Amino acid sequence: MISIAGTELEVTERGQGAPILYLHGGAGVALDMPFIERMAKVRRVIAPSHPGFGRSSLPDWIDSIDDIAHIYLELMDRMGLARTDLVGFSVGGWIAAEIATKVPERLVRLALIGPVGVKTGSPDKLDIPD
Repeated sequence: MISIAGTELEVTERGQGAPILYLHGGAGVALDMPFIERMAKVRRVIAPSHPGFGRSSLPDWIDSIDDIAHIYLELMDRMGLARTDLVGFSVGGWIAAEIATKVPERLVRLALIGPVGVKTGSPDKLDIPD
């Protein structure tokens, strides 16, 4: 557990080597997924549970993806991730995209896997129907 801005974050790590920050989807951290196991064979996978997931707390002040992105920027500082690869799945992809817009110079590679919430279509059409 790491405390950042009044938020208790559960952080799980697997493997050794150059770090990859992995941001999970709506089902939470599932470190037994085959692609995570493969990454952990050659890399250090750092997987925090988003605020409100797993054992991570959800303070009242967090009300946007932007807020979560700022928490993860502080996590990157605390863990010494000056430049790292970032993988985001589903809502984690949306958070990863937000991080990339704020500090692109800190990312070596960015992988977005089905980034739910990211606006990719034309401004006058919903990407995900109501």
